Amino acid sequence: MDSRKEGEAMYTGGDANMHEVPNNSMALGQESQDDNKNATTEETQTIIEKLVQKVISLENMIESTKNILKYEREKIDRMMQVYAEMMKIEGLTDHQRLHVGSLINKDIITMSYFLSVDDEFKVAYVQQVLAAYISGSSL
Repeated sequence: MDSRKEGEAMYTGGDANMHEVPNNSMALGQESQDDNKNATTEETQTIIEKLVQKVISLENMIESTKNILKYEREKIDRMMQVYAEMMKIEGLTDHQRLHVGSLINKDIITMSYFLSVDDEFKVAYVQQVLAAYISGSSL
């Protein structure tokens, strides 16, 4: 093992014509370690960047899922409102209520329309749907 410090010269040959050879073995070893550290640091940075991208992607997916669940929850609430409104209409059998309610709930626009009109129009709309059902035609 060489006890010289980095940059110290060593002498070779035994004649009067001595040549100095710098001791670069330590410098080369240090450069190799630095290269390994840099490579490891770059690899780690790349992995971290990929993880951050994955986390962002997951956040977007979670937000999207939350929005979908919110929409579905609101849709179910509206469907329940339709059935509650159907229960208020007198003179209908349970079968008629379920049938007309399911027809109204098939389409979000129809559902929104039905829920937005006054009660007397709801009755007229339900009667129209039932008449179309009985005659075999569609609205």
